[in-house]
Amino acid sequence: MIHIERIDTLAEFASLREEWNDLLAASGSESIHLRHEWLYTWAAHFLAKKDLLVLRLREGNDTIGFAPLQVRTIRLRGMLPYRQVLFLGDPESDFSDFIVARHREQALRAIFARLRSRLTWGEMLFHNIPDTSPNLYALKDVLVRESAIVREQTKCYYIDTQAVTWEQYYATTSKSFVQQDLRRLHNHLCDKSWEVVESPLQDISREIETIQFLHSCSQARKARGSYYASDRYRRFIAAMMKELKNFGEIRLFYLLLDKKPIAFVLGFHFRKIFYYWNIGFDSAHQKLSPSKVLLAEVIQRCFHSGVNEFNFMRGDSDYKTRWTKQFRSNFQIRWLNERGFYGFFNQYRSHSGQTSRAEQPQLEPA
Repeated sequence: MIHIERIDTLAEFASLREEWNDLLAASGSESIHLRHEWLYTWAAHFLAKKDLLVLRLREGNDTIGFAPLQVRTIRLRGMLPYRQVLFLGDPESDFSDFIVARHREQALRAIFARLRSRLTWGEMLFHNIPDTSPNLYALKDVLVRESAIVREQTKCYYIDTQAVTWEQYYATTSKSFVQQDLRRLHNHLCDKSWEVVESPLQDISREIETIQFLHSCSQARKARGSYYASDRYRRFIAAMMKELKNFGEIRLFYLLLDKKPIAFVLGFHFRKIFYYWNIGFDSAHQKLSPSKVLLAEVIQRCFHSGVNEFNFMRGDSDYKTRWTKQFRSNFQIRWLNERGFYGFFNQYRSHSGQTSRAEQPQLEPA
């Protein structure tokens, strides 16, 4: 029989680190954004203490799973408080899932029975479950009777860096956007002093200042703000970099022009996969397309350094299709409560055609 315990303090969550990561490795759901280091650091910076909702599943004395969740209260129409159950790490995490090592369907049923009986909620909204998740089909089976909606949310493009050589792969990229443009850019750079370097991450504070400037410059071109403008986000990034640096799981590359950084790529290196996460560049050098030059160099290094895959992470941005046609999908599960006050309210919203703004995740919790 499966028993469930709620972990609702950061101190308790912190103590689970070794057990969490061991179980994650055995679950088939392993990804960088489900590692304890990532989720604990995220919770410590973004989550109100009362909103932590981690469930531990036990069979006898054995832990067989975790449900990494949070509760978030938003206000619909600026007034009515509306409670959501989300994955821990949302919206910063690109890949989320339940962690179940055995008795998968039984464990998932136990999780949802617990949430339904012990928690007041308006909707459960689970973003970015990979199509490779061993839980996806079981989740569909468990929730189909509850009128939950399972849909493809976004694509995740990737490059298989083991199947072919760099030269063979490069020949498949867009001739105009990649090949011809990079040829032109390298011609412009040939008489300049430039190089690609990887940061040793010795001074994290200084690195944050540099990438904040570059990211803000590139976002300003599109009239968008940079999430690095948030003090809380910068503190999170700094703590996350310090944590993952110890395991060699965070990597930062710069394109230097006359020894000055004009573009950066910040990514994760986990289980022989490079996850391409953040990029930015100095708009004063936009004619050189420094981010494109740097991206090509980083991809090439992945081919030559024993990396099995270059992963663009979530998002359907058109430029990714110029580099690769291979993709996987992330799925979203949405389950509206049909009981009590929330059931009445959700029925009204459905009939009136209203949708929750939660379908457009925000940078920080409300």
